[in-house]
Amino acid sequence: MDTPETTVELLRNADLFRMFSLIFDYPTDEVVSAWRGLAEEMLSSGLLSAYLKNEITSLLEKSSDLDELQKEYSEIFFTGKVPMCETAAHPEYDVYYNLASLYKMFGFEPRSGEAPDHITRELEFLSILCIKQLSADTDHKKNITQKAYNAFIKNNLADFTQKFHNKIKQVKPDGFYHHASKLLYNVLSNAMTHLKI
Repeated sequence: MDTPETTVELLRNADLFRMFSLIFDYPTDEVVSAWRGLAEEMLSSGLLSAYLKNEITSLLEKSSDLDELQKEYSEIFFTGKVPMCETAAHPEYDVYYNLASLYKMFGFEPRSGEAPDHITRELEFLSILCIKQLSADTDHKKNITQKAYNAFIKNNLADFTQKFHNKIKQVKPDGFYHHASKLLYNVLSNAMTHLKI
């Protein structure tokens, strides 16, 4: 059974990773409304630390102008200055094969036509792993999901998000996406420290 801390942490992380998956998707009005709504729900939930409350509030403040978000997104990501796929961070091994196996094991299907190693899909998958841990009906299923969660952070996202953040910092150090990528990296680093991975 989950301890209250584990349950709270998994609920919070499921929402955080879902929010980040939306933040790094192209900022249409619908996408921005979805992640801002989720952020506002998290702020009122009581599940966030003071640090996360401050950082998410800052993200909300920096994202009020849709045209500016779209311009910044295009400047950073559409120009190819910052790759959004893990393959760019790990060209030495077959990311697609590993992801296909893992996604299939947990019943996750990326959107048609989108790279499975795109940061938005990987963050969405991490959110789903949190939910699957919470809903596991046996200790065995929970342990398998927790191991997959830990390994996914360590093997896929830790290095990728660090490189992703560093590239954004080089391109646009004062922008919204720099702030968001820094927070994402800090959240993942904290998870790794907490999980001892």
